[in-house]
Amino acid sequence: MENKKRYEWVDFLKGFGAILVVIAHFWPYAINLYNKSINSFDSIFSKIVLGYVDIGKIGVGLFFIISGYLTANVFKKKTILQFIKDRIRRLYPVYWLSILLSLLLIGPSTIKVILINLTMFQQFVGVPNIIGAFWTLQIDIIFYSIIIMLFLIRKFNDKKVINGTFLSLNIMAIIMSIGKYCLNKNFPVAIGLLLSLTFIGLMIKRNEEKKEYNIFIAILCFIVTCIVSSLFAYSDKMVNLNISLRYIISYMIALLIFFMSKKFIKKKNFLCYLGKISYSIYLLHATIGYFVMQKLLQYFSINMYLNIIISIFVTVSFSMLCNEYVENIWLKFYKKRENNNEKIL
Repeated sequence: MENKKRYEWVDFLKGFGAILVVIAHFWPYAINLYNKSINSFDSIFSKIVLGYVDIGKIGVGLFFIISGYLTANVFKKKTILQFIKDRIRRLYPVYWLSILLSLLLIGPSTIKVILINLTMFQQFVGVPNIIGAFWTLQIDIIFYSIIIMLFLIRKFNDKKVINGTFLSLNIMAIIMSIGKYCLNKNFPVAIGLLLSLTFIGLMIKRNEEKKEYNIFIAILCFIVTCIVSSLFAYSDKMVNLNISLRYIISYMIALLIFFMSKKFIKKKNFLCYLGKISYSIYLLHATIGYFVMQKLLQYFSINMYLNIIISIFVTVSFSMLCNEYVENIWLKFYKKRENNNEKIL
């Protein structure tokens, strides 16, 4: 029963995070699309979405905490090869579909950009993402690489090594932020911050079985890192602190929501279902949603808020179909293939 409850609240968080990201992206896109002067009500909504709190960053923060939480004990049941295969099967089918849809609905790209984006390694070689939301996937790949390496050297379950890795990621974020401030270079500060959140999720999960990590100290360390990194990296030379505060407050809220959901979410709800299709929602919203929004304005000139609501509905509906007829069918195909191979052996 405990496992069932655990995954219900995890699904809730994934669904909640996905909707936050969608709203955070749809709102500014709609404002620009409608070339709208913001009235008092719009201003209030803008402050909720992208004010001192950025709900999109809350959603992304939740995704990374969950990622660490769910992979904390992954190698107890899987080999490295099984883990890599599972990640490929899970990540690539919808990812490739999102690229295809972007090319068809949003616009073409060069052959080089398309081919390199198909690998999911584009940011490592300086090639732009076809879809902006792809930027988080490279951080996922880095995290998977770190835990695979730790497992290979037999340190994945070593408390001191996990703590050292976590501390190193925090230090990396601070160094990159100072480098960005002093050298005016666009260093990827978010990598260190989000990977730190991922390791907090990992430590939380392991503490459920054995109290070996001091979560309070880890979170305190992350808060200090987040404050220092955000001030150096995102404050426009300490002149405009709004963006810095946005990062700090949003990631703190993500941690708070994680702990609250873990404690209080006990029953299934619609967000739990959305959590099961959250990967499709995350990858497809910037293609399906933006396309629908454009066409609704072009052909029907409907109210901006109604347009956003319909676009979210279409995005979720398409993601449901994608989950059913792309993700699930792909996974069933590979499972059947593996079963056949086992029978042959």
